[in-house]
Amino acid sequence: MGRARRLVVAALHPKRAASLVAGKARHRAPLVARVVAKLAFDDATFDRAAGAFDNPDFVAVVIHSYRHRYGLVAGDPAYAPIEAMLAPQPQIVVPAITIDGDADGVNPGTAHHAKKFTGSHEHRVLRGPGHNLPQERPEEWAKAVIDARATGNG
Repeated sequence: MGRARRLVVAALHPKRAASLVAGKARHRAPLVARVVAKLAFDDATFDRAAGAFDNPDFVAVVIHSYRHRYGLVAGDPAYAPIEAMLAPQPQIVVPAITIDGDADGVNPGTAHHAKKFTGSHEHRVLRGPGHNLPQERPEEWAKAVIDARATGNG
């Protein structure tokens, strides 16, 4: 089943999706992370994060996240005012640097969002990393944050 179909199943049929992954998240996560998200990590790195998969709410939280992303369920009421402000997708006026990894198997890239930025904006594509840029390329990620901040103060 392709990625898009899995997301649709998770969004439209959350109970079915939950039954497919219940109790299997820890087992499947390394494969999904390496194949779909193109993440490169060693066993020790995985083990540090794997405790999240033991949380009994893990599957429900992930499925809710996808359903919320597609507008099928409400989000946390505490964030409703912020979501209402962002819903019309206002222009982004603050200096920004957007970053994509060219091996990301989850997100095909964000360069098409460039028109949303009216302030100083630079788009960087890092060669080699996948979906988790702060972990895979921490120095380049931190440099982008520092560079964006310097642009805002300049």
